[in-house]
Amino acid sequence: MLKALHKVDSVSTPSTPSTPCSPPAEPYSIVLVKDSDREELLQFLRTFFIRDEPINDSIGLLDGRTTCSELEDYSLKELDNGINLKAVSNGKIIGVCLNGILERGYVDEIEEVNCNDKKFAKILKLLDHVAVESKIFSHFPDVDKAMTVKILSVDSSLRGRGIAKDLMNRTRKTNSWRRAKRKRAQMGQGLH
Repeated sequence: MLKALHKVDSVSTPSTPSTPCSPPAEPYSIVLVKDSDREELLQFLRTFFIRDEPINDSIGLLDGRTTCSELEDYSLKELDNGINLKAVSNGKIIGVCLNGILERGYVDEIEEVNCNDKKFAKILKLLDHVAVESKIFSHFPDVDKAMTVKILSVDSSLRGRGIAKDLMNRTRKTNSWRRAKRKRAQMGQGLH
């Protein structure tokens, strides 16, 4: 099982120069998200991501509403892929890193945005445009699958304490572990 207890020290350097060092967070663990976490994740996203995400804010996505149900659905559509992580302290989610898997040719399968929320449709069109224009697989001709971070969010009262950085580092390790497991399985050795 993927689980580790992190004690954050106050001398950790922030991931960006503009992020001030804050006092250390309570110890927390980073664990894989399970389907049973769905409701708690939704509440976390409503509180710390859907309101705070700069794109959402800049276009007035909520405009007095508490959430955008289509964004909620989009956020959780790959919940069971085995690469989504949450940071938990004292039984409470304090951060999430929700990830997706891209496969070579996925841009050929992008469908016309079919979304009732016109503002969220603009966001989806932007994300699709970035996906097409980035031509990610043309930069890596020997790669057929890639992991992408869809959402990285931390409780606003705990930002600047390295939690997002730890979630990203664990995401990289999770992806490396999955590659190693797949490679060993292909070689008939399994992963013990």
